[in-house]
Order: sequence, then structure tokens, then C-alpha cells
Amino acid sequence: MNDTWSAVVPVVSVVALGSSLASGQIIFESEPNDTIATADFATTFEPLGGSVAIDGTITNGDVDWFQIDVTAMTTLLFSAVASATDGADGQLMVVDGTGTDVLAFDDDSGPGLLPALQLFDLDAGTYYVGVSAFPDITFADDAVNTDTLFDGLDSAGAAHTGDFSYKLTISANLVPAPGVAAIFGAAAIATVRRRR
Repeated sequence: MNDTWSAVVPVVSVVALGSSLASGQIIFESEPNDTIATADFATTFEPLGGSVAIDGTITNGDVDWFQIDVTAMTTLLFSAVASATDGADGQLMVVDGTGTDVLAFDDDSGPGLLPALQLFDLDAGTYYVGVSAFPDITFADDAVNTDTLFDGLDSAGAAHTGDFSYKLTISANLVPAPGVAAIFGAAAIATVRRRR
């Protein structure tokens, strides 16, 4: 009887650990968050990853910035959705922890004219994601000017005319720390031994 419990307890512990860390959360955008300095804090992703859904609204000349912290190397997936009746035409930008280096930008890889992007092998640290409306980023010869952060203005200096509500989903798949990996290994071994 003790052998059965010694094999089951590590597995239950790992399942409980995974479910608590990978559970999703919903947050609501709050103004002002038009700059990286005033970004809303979204979440901290720890092993084993997880997800967060952000409800927000873009209005004329508006930009929404969110801060994300990750505690281990990770892959981050960003996807925005909005009602088609809103005429949503969004853009998405991810910036490093200094708030100056643009790591990724997308205009319309998601549904309709909405953005989606994925970043692989990001180091632990702080990142910022910005949501804006087309045409916040200017285009030249089909290349994106990624030196410019979202500012709510088009290339002529006029406020973009975006006006829509959105939900931004951010998901993380973190590489487990050695201690967590060891727990998974022990649980797998215990399961194999019990099945024999």
C-alpha cells in the first residue's frame, strides 16, 4: 500500500503545481497607459508558463502598453481579437525591457486586420507589448520602420482614427528551471515503476 502512495503523490503534486501556474487570468486595461513609462502591469510568467487575457479599448490616437515579466527562457504568443462590426484594424509591437528596442511588430497576421505574433527563446526579464491602430507605424518600400515606438500618430503626424474594443491574449511556454525539471523526471519514473 505504501508503494502505491509513494508513486501517486509526486504525480499529484506535479499536476497541482502545473495547474496553479498555467491557469489563465483576465485583466482590464486602465488609462493612462499610452507610454511604456505608464504601461499597465499584465503578469509575471513563471514555470510552467500560462496565459493572460487583456480587455482593452483603442480610441482615436490611443496606444495601450502592457508590461510582462518572465522568470525563465520562454516563447511568447500574442493574439488580438475584436468584433468584426467594430471595423478593427490593429497593430501590435513587443519591446525589450529598456523600452527602446523593438523586438517584433505585426499588422495583420491575426484574424481579419488584427495582429498576432510569436517570439521564441526570450531570456528572463521584462518586456512590453503595445496595441495601437493602423497606421500608427509608418511603412517605406514595404519595410516597417521598427525604430519608432507606437505614439498614436500616422506618418503625417495626425492621430490615427482607430476606435474599437479588443481582447489581447498573451501565452507563455517557459523552459522549466532545473528543480521543476527534476520533479517532472521523478514523477515520470514513479509512474513507470508503478505500471510494471
